[in-house]
Amino acid sequence: MATITFSIGELMSILDSDDLLPERITGFDIEDNKVWFRLNTGWPVPETIRVAVEYVDFENGTAILELSTNLLIDTFGRLIDRLLKSLDLPDYVSRVEYSKVYIDINNLLGEKVKGIRIENIILENGKFFVTTCDVVTNLPPD
Repeated sequence: MATITFSIGELMSILDSDDLLPERITGFDIEDNKVWFRLNTGWPVPETIRVAVEYVDFENGTAILELSTNLLIDTFGRLIDRLLKSLDLPDYVSRVEYSKVYIDINNLLGEKVKGIRIENIILENGKFFVTTCDVVTNLPPD
């Protein structure tokens, strides 16, 4: 078991530099524990909306994120829900129900890193504390 610590800014830099952010997301700013970005809607009006993502919790291998926009757009939650579901979301996005997005972290990592599983994620004072757990793998004999 290990604990890895990194800031929200470090996470966003990793996602951005490795081209792991969806193409419809442009730019981002970090305010407290929220990441704000512009989302290209693919619609004539509005062409883009400003969206905030905030980490909420971690349950059974799934990170729960909360989305918010501005009050006017948030009142049209069903419209935003439809927009989110129209995006070409990867398999590790296990569920989308405006205003929550559920990310299967171990599925996401399994595509990129073998032999690691996340047991818990805590966000405190702008830093993520990620705890891993032991994983039995098919290691070759010595």
